[in-house]
Amino acid sequence: MSTQTYPKQYPFLTRQEFDVAAKSFLEQSKNVVGEGWIWIEHERLIRFGYLSRKMIIQKVNAYSNEFKTEDITPITTDVEQFEQVEEVEDPDGTPLTIDEIYSCLIQPSRLEDIKIAGFHGGISQQDHPTLLIPFYYLHPCETATLMKSIVDRPRSTKFNSDNNNLLISLEGYIRSWLSLIGNVVGIKIEIDYFL
Repeated sequence: MSTQTYPKQYPFLTRQEFDVAAKSFLEQSKNVVGEGWIWIEHERLIRFGYLSRKMIIQKVNAYSNEFKTEDITPITTDVEQFEQVEEVEDPDGTPLTIDEIYSCLIQPSRLEDIKIAGFHGGISQQDHPTLLIPFYYLHPCETATLMKSIVDRPRSTKFNSDNNNLLISLEGYIRSWLSLIGNVVGIKIEIDYFL
């Protein structure tokens, strides 16, 4: 049985803690068929990397285009939160518009909630701070609230002696985070990650 490590200031992660969490998630993904997550080291910044996974999304409409998407989970070290990032483009390499992103990645039942969330909606585009190319990302502003909400328990909840820790370990952090937000943008975390 492996020893679990916990964030020093849960629910926030330092860069070192993110690396442990990301590499633990990468190891877990190797036991799940078809996931394809990889760790990419930055070309110039020593010990600065990120998780990445590429997949093809078939857009179902009259044009029936295929779009390439790359899921990248970086960390923004200045606020010590991480975010889900999408690089999405047409087969010819042309970046998609925000409306095309919404129609490709967001379930229709979640569309309005995502569009009204945050300053520009739940998804925005900007240059990636590490890769220096345009990316779409889910706003990380509520990451801390989300991660705290899954460990908070009402006062009436009885203490479980089998699980005396009310924090999520670094080894389970990204798996838990993606299982909560991933479905919104078509990233499903298989039950095998939790077995």
